[in-house]
Amino acid sequence: MERIVDHLHLLAGVVPGIQANIIVGTEVDRGDEPIELTKEFIRRMPEVWPTINIPTPFGGTPLYEKYLAEGRVLRAMPFAFYYHPYLAIRIKHYTALAYYDHLIDIQETLASNAQLVRRLRTGQHPAIRFIHSLRTYAARQELGDLRRVRTMLANNSQFRAFHEGDTETLPEFYHGELRRRLGPYARLLGRAERRPVFAPPQGPPVTARAAL
Repeated sequence: MERIVDHLHLLAGVVPGIQANIIVGTEVDRGDEPIELTKEFIRRMPEVWPTINIPTPFGGTPLYEKYLAEGRVLRAMPFAFYYHPYLAIRIKHYTALAYYDHLIDIQETLASNAQLVRRLRTGQHPAIRFIHSLRTYAARQELGDLRRVRTMLANNSQFRAFHEGDTETLPEFYHGELRRRLGPYARLLGRAERRPVFAPPQGPPVTARAAL
């Protein structure tokens, strides 16, 4: 973290409006340490906007190949929910409930009044500081979305079972959200059509030596 902080301090001195994209829940993330380090990075770098990302198994990527082969993709999750704040996989070292607790913890740090004050006190151009104020407001909206999913995980056993991989029945929450998004077009997409069709994992390429 110290090395990254030093590097970004150097960049921020000459490049305004830097954004750092942070993925929470990678294969090496385990326990509280990655979460605490991420929060410390956010506090130490008010001139850099942190975007918190959830691992998403987009088709044709190594992540997709790995998670599908390991049976960690939530196969009934419609592709419309392959985006923050929704989770389309099972995280390796966290339960779904613990994972959202960590996301909320990080997002609360990102969107806090204390962090907003730090951003406004930086020597960046006033336009950048104004944009950070707007993004802080948006981050607070995202925090509400994360809390809504966390509440479902804590209080709805069927919702939690789906995210833990114990059932492939898509929770009614997602059916309702999809209907809301589609509006009058929802009737054109029945429940069966909402379930993704996955290409099988490709596996490692066959080399000439292996073929022989």
